[in-house]
Amino acid sequence: IKSAKKIRDELIANGAKIIILLLDSNHSMNQSLQQCIYTPIMYKYYKYHLQWVLEDEEIGLIIKSKKPVVQENLTGINQLLDEAIKSGRCYNVADPFGIQPSYFGEVADFVVATGIYLSGALIECILKGTRGIFFDYPNLRNSEKELYEWGDKKVIFDNLETLIDSLKLYKQNPNKNPELGDWSDHLDNIESFQDGLGGDRVGEYVRTLQRAFDKGL
Repeated sequence: IKSAKKIRDELIANGAKIIILLLDSNHSMNQSLQQCIYTPIMYKYYKYHLQWVLEDEEIGLIIKSKKPVVQENLTGINQLLDEAIKSGRCYNVADPFGIQPSYFGEVADFVVATGIYLSGALIECILKGTRGIFFDYPNLRNSEKELYEWGDKKVIFDNLETLIDSLKLYKQNPNKNPELGDWSDHLDNIESFQDGLGGDRVGEYVRTLQRAFDKGL
């Protein structure tokens, strides 16, 4: 895989001044018991970002899909995606499996994510210091009351057009909305350690369980 720094350097060399990492999620027409993001909404989510790249020569986009099938089942974006890639300011991660979103988040100015629940990939990126925004398609206002209290139209948006407009306004003048995507005052509530050693702690927890099971507890 191409290094994240090299991707950023190439986008900047082609004119990008602000780079957005776009994260998606599963989608469907929701005609079964399993519910995902409605496919026409996912199409619009992609369309708005890709059109912005084509309209504004200072916008760069890195797309890290959840899995290849997300784009494969979203054929309506193919032409826009091809045009954006040809501009030299859009990088679509060809094989997204096994790559942490934060790998790309570290070289992006913003990460934008969506899903049927608050995105773990988004949280992973903001814990690395990237500004992050969640498009709240499922309407989590009742379940994420605290987040909405401080982050409404700052880090969480229930309207896609408003989200894009806010990013465009920030791009024109960051001083008009300096809190856009800024989680810094709330990171301790999300991850009190913030040391990247969560895997070690989980490993020790599992080892402790195994020792106890071995003793017949």
